[in-house]
Amino acid sequence: MRCCKLSSRSFFVTLSSLTSIFCALAITSANESGLSQQQSKRLDQAVERGLQNLASLQQRDGSFPTLPTAQPGVTCLSTLALMSAGHLPDSKPYGEHLKKAIRFTLHCERENGLFTFVRPNRVWQLDAPSHIAYYNHAIAGLMLAEVSGQLEGKLSEEVYRAVEHAIEFTVAKQFKSVPKRPQDEGGWRYPVPCPQDDFVTDLSITAWQVTFLRSAKNAGFDVDEQTIQAAIKYVRGMYDKKRKTFTYDHRRTSRGMAGAGIMALAMLGEPITPEAEGAINWIAEHPFQNYGQHEGQLDRFQYSLYYCTQGMYHQGDEHFNRFFPRVANLLIENQHPDGSWPATRFELPFGNAYTTSMSVLALTTNYAMLPIHQR
Repeated sequence: MRCCKLSSRSFFVTLSSLTSIFCALAITSANESGLSQQQSKRLDQAVERGLQNLASLQQRDGSFPTLPTAQPGVTCLSTLALMSAGHLPDSKPYGEHLKKAIRFTLHCERENGLFTFVRPNRVWQLDAPSHIAYYNHAIAGLMLAEVSGQLEGKLSEEVYRAVEHAIEFTVAKQFKSVPKRPQDEGGWRYPVPCPQDDFVTDLSITAWQVTFLRSAKNAGFDVDEQTIQAAIKYVRGMYDKKRKTFTYDHRRTSRGMAGAGIMALAMLGEPITPEAEGAINWIAEHPFQNYGQHEGQLDRFQYSLYYCTQGMYHQGDEHFNRFFPRVANLLIENQHPDGSWPATRFELPFGNAYTTSMSVLALTTNYAMLPIHQR
């Protein structure tokens, strides 16, 4: 059963005691997603099996299994997946799972505000903290901002302080001035530069940072407006006018980056732009036809599917209803009997908690239970 929609921090506090009353009232009709009633029923069943699988994976310390270097990112994605179906920290059956995950995440915040279980080393390495620590950070900040208004007492105070500290870290790490590379200004990059790169920012990590900032702003936290304006300019600048889609680094394209650009602009308050329209058409020309299929050198299937689903949803019903039924069926048809979704290619190291949480987050987009999923 789906519970009531979450909203801003003040709305959270007002309605937290009324959740049980309204849970039964928030039922999404099939035509809101372009699905038939039968498809919608299958989707709901797939989501519930996915949540049950995730809950079974949670470890004693509150984390969800993945590489140590991918924590607390994967734990927070799993937490967001549970919340995306309307489950709250004070409700059954997953309330205790959420609280344990929140506490694990808080323990991962460093003294400078960075969320990472393993400290970044000084040399760049693939899938090490020097590569993915800032992903962990943005996803952790997003999860805590989304849940911040549903908590009480000491835990609520700890989350509020942690999010404030995380915002300060994110704002400080935005590239404000880049000599000889003005096109990189306003974006974010890794903790340690990759020695093969001639650029200092990328759209992938920037999209997560702006999603975190948008969530924090929705929840009532102060977010620097200059940071937002610089990010808008950066994201729009990542659009390739010749190929009519967004790029990772002003060169390489993928479905993930097409979706990331659309979603990032929506998070920044710029949902309808010529760049977004171009990327929507590009995605239509490169559809998700087979599970695990990749499009472009950097494409990651689950990652791309999540970004594109979010991007299409924020463009309105016409685009979303044309896009979503195909990808929903693709996920439903490839779910394992145990409720999980398999990892493929680049996503294999991060495990099935990652791929299952990303699948659930894609499928529950139009549930609109998370504030960040609301238009």
